[in-house]
Amino acid sequence: MKLKKINFATEVLPHIIAIIVFLLITVGFFSPVFFDNMAINQHDITQWKGGAQSVIEYRDNTDKETLWADGMFSGMPAYLVNVNWSNGPVKALHEIFSVALPHPVRMIFIAFLSFYILLLSYKVRPYVAIAGAISFGLSSFLIIGLSAGHNARIGAIAYMPLVLAGIKLVFRDKFILGAALTAAALALHLRLNHLQITYYLLFIVFGFGINELVFAIKEKHFSSLFKKVGVLVFAAIIGVGTFAGEMAATYKYSKYSIRGKSPIESADQTGLSKDYAFEYSNGTFEWMTLFIPNIYGGSQGEELSEDSNVANAMAAQGFPQNQIRSQIKSLPTYWGDQRLTAPYYAGAISCFLFILGIIFADSRNKWWLVTIAVIGIFLSMGDNLPSLNYFLFDNFPLYNKFRSVTFTIIISIFAINLLGFIGFNELLKNEFNKEIQKKFLIGAGVASGICLLIILVAGGINTSGAVDQQLNAPAWFTNALKQDRVALMRADSFRSLIYVLLAAAAIFFTLKKKISLNIGMIAIIVLVLIDHWGVDNRYFGDKNFVKARNALNISKTPADEAILSDPAEHYRVLNLANPFNEARTSYFHESIGGYHGAKLGRYQDLIEYNISPEMQSLVQNLQSGNASFNSIPVINMLNTKYIKYGDQAEQVIRNPEANGPAWAISQVKELSSAQAVLENLSAINTETTALVYSDDEHKITPGNYNANAQISLTQYEPSNLVYNAKTNGKTVFVFSDIFYPEGWTAIVNGKETPIKRVNYLLRAIEIDRSGDFEIALIFRPEVYYSLNPLTAISSWLMVIVLILGIGYSFFTKRD
Repeated sequence: MKLKKINFATEVLPHIIAIIVFLLITVGFFSPVFFDNMAINQHDITQWKGGAQSVIEYRDNTDKETLWADGMFSGMPAYLVNVNWSNGPVKALHEIFSVALPHPVRMIFIAFLSFYILLLSYKVRPYVAIAGAISFGLSSFLIIGLSAGHNARIGAIAYMPLVLAGIKLVFRDKFILGAALTAAALALHLRLNHLQITYYLLFIVFGFGINELVFAIKEKHFSSLFKKVGVLVFAAIIGVGTFAGEMAATYKYSKYSIRGKSPIESADQTGLSKDYAFEYSNGTFEWMTLFIPNIYGGSQGEELSEDSNVANAMAAQGFPQNQIRSQIKSLPTYWGDQRLTAPYYAGAISCFLFILGIIFADSRNKWWLVTIAVIGIFLSMGDNLPSLNYFLFDNFPLYNKFRSVTFTIIISIFAINLLGFIGFNELLKNEFNKEIQKKFLIGAGVASGICLLIILVAGGINTSGAVDQQLNAPAWFTNALKQDRVALMRADSFRSLIYVLLAAAAIFFTLKKKISLNIGMIAIIVLVLIDHWGVDNRYFGDKNFVKARNALNISKTPADEAILSDPAEHYRVLNLANPFNEARTSYFHESIGGYHGAKLGRYQDLIEYNISPEMQSLVQNLQSGNASFNSIPVINMLNTKYIKYGDQAEQVIRNPEANGPAWAISQVKELSSAQAVLENLSAINTETTALVYSDDEHKITPGNYNANAQISLTQYEPSNLVYNAKTNGKTVFVFSDIFYPEGWTAIVNGKETPIKRVNYLLRAIEIDRSGDFEIALIFRPEVYYSLNPLTAISSWLMVIVLILGIGYSFFTKRD
């Protein structure tokens, strides 16, 4: 074969222009990162840094991995915190694909480039594809997620289009290139380790697959379908292989996390509770923010103008101007039921083009995209559409493992942009005769009519919100706020109408040949960019940036210094200020609190039944001048040596009753259930007594034991703890560390000994004879050591397949 000649002007230059445009937009939107030495201030990433710091420090100091993170929640597996797997080639490919842009702004560039390639795979002309890529990459869903620090979620979304592009190429009979791209894209997507987004990607792929199956049945092309599916299965095996270790580890961990089955819940209940899973659910018409961003008032903290209804009402009540200006900077204009939200905007132009796509796209590309767009909307409604979503929650595999179902709206955003720009591309192929012109005007009329309808009926819509009852504001204030919500709705409806009309005019004059195709395309690109940029700037601006040196800098306070002056190893700290929603404490200390969406389920139970009530009791005692710590036996058994209630050194209290890293007990009592253990745990002396329940397969045998034994910690690493012990008869040692059955091994004088569970979640070991003993507790999970080599092999195989696929494509005829 000979290398095919390439026409630079038509086959190379448009793609170079596309990449330059995407780079310019990325640099422009995040200009403080590139020109002012700033970084994005991301709350969740700051918390992640705190929780992961102990793991990172251990790696830096020893050049080894610790698979147990001891900084949060008294210890947990590090799989969902920070573990390096042998997927270096995938990381390198990620750097190449993002042209080495800084993290996390590179995710938006990746989204641009991925969606651009997807549209090219559908034979959309490059300049139309540029506009579509901008619309997808700058959708407020991605920008708002990035501002919150949901980097893994946004990164996983950014690679979604690339996966479908590979699949589409296979179905265009470009088997080698398609398989290579599918394997690489899936590896890149999975590397971000956000399985909720992967789950939603499967919805899209399943919709595509069902559509192709229907057409294979109609056209009787079964052999071709099987061949394509076989190629994609091969590609998927390679892609999934690069993530096999992480996926298996995450799955194993999930059974013990808050997303698994709790021993204190009913036997048929697994996963999250419905209340927790559907806490964030879109209202019945809240999906309309895809088209009109402020139709539900925006977010819980919108800034109003000085001539707003609230400002005028306050002025009429005699409030001074400085107080009015301060008040209107952040008002709860959002009137839906969600506690925390911001509008997910797909773009007025994209929604208009989606309508044109329904009219002009061929049936093979039309109905499956319309279907998944509707499905994404329905799923985002959560408990506002219980007949569907409760059924899926109770019956659909793994669906009850995920929360924040509003995230399913990304399926709709994906489908709206894909069908919209496919339809636009098809429209450009047509002669603009009377029939086509009529259909075009109908599409423009529908989009414009929706905006006009909202403008007309907005005054009659009841904009009372759930937040209004919490404001405790006088009626004149809430009435003015409702009027401002209506004004915001009308203003954004008018805004969307303007963009629809401008885009329609640009397309109309292009098709009528009043302006050139290139000018028309530039107009659409610019309009799409301005449209999205304007909405994104409402929720992402100067306030989202901090000096780079301060972005992840968690400063050591005098309180931290005071605690760290203790030379002992392996004790824990309780921060009384919201301990279970902050991980800054974990940056410097082993904390009994933390910040993670998938903490161990048993630990969450302990928080609810014991730790939180004991904290309340402790605070009350301290406030009344009672410094006794005997009333917090569960906090004591977690070896909570220090309690802090502020940042100053004098705001640290040493707990003399902390049980220590390990201790011998005198008796083990058996209760009837796990719940009974939790209910009685705060009523015992955990230093002398341990509780078990009858049907726990890991329980210690109930009875009396020798409590005169001695034990001391002699060596500490998160995954390797060594103790010296001396016993005088049958002894049970309890350790202040979390019991986790997947990987922990006890070696007593060189012999493996079973680790038992007491007090609902602590480790314990029984020694039945007298003597001196060395006890080593080692965390060596099989899932990591057995599957990490597969990760490495699959990663290199993916690279080889990708290089071969790209190389081969240069020798084949292009269509």
